[in-house]
Amino acid sequence: MGKRVDKEIANMDKKIETDVSDISTEAAEEIIRKFIREEWMRATKEAGENEFDMVKHKEKKPVAMAIVDRNGKLKAFISLDGTIPTASEQSILKAYETFTFRANAMYFSNGGILVKNTKGQVIGAIGVNGRDSMRENHELAILALEIFESFQRTIKMKIRNQK
Repeated sequence: MGKRVDKEIANMDKKIETDVSDISTEAAEEIIRKFIREEWMRATKEAGENEFDMVKHKEKKPVAMAIVDRNGKLKAFISLDGTIPTASEQSILKAYETFTFRANAMYFSNGGILVKNTKGQVIGAIGVNGRDSMRENHELAILALEIFESFQRTIKMKIRNQK
């Protein structure tokens, strides 16, 4: 019986993998919601109870994030209050650039990262801009990717539990 169950789970995994061939609007919106929450929580954690640190963190510039799907179509976009207009434009450009060249934007302008499914197929890209350093922008893009991967795992678990 154990082998049969393992085989069914393996077959289910294959089905789930093929289902993830694009970034859905729901997934893109979830990335943005959780991204904002994670940024706020990171700010709070970094600041601790030290008021000086909180002031210092508030000096960090707000960011813009863009998400494109497997066709390069803009799926979701957010520009936090206070983001300069060029940062908003650059986040979209980074997402498109990363998707088009199929390379993480770290190679040309940090802040863009490819989104792949479990088969390694490119299903979209995320672009982030607004911080002072390219490294910070790229770290935030990685955070957004981690949020997407977590969202996909949650979806897989829900599908498994329904069967």
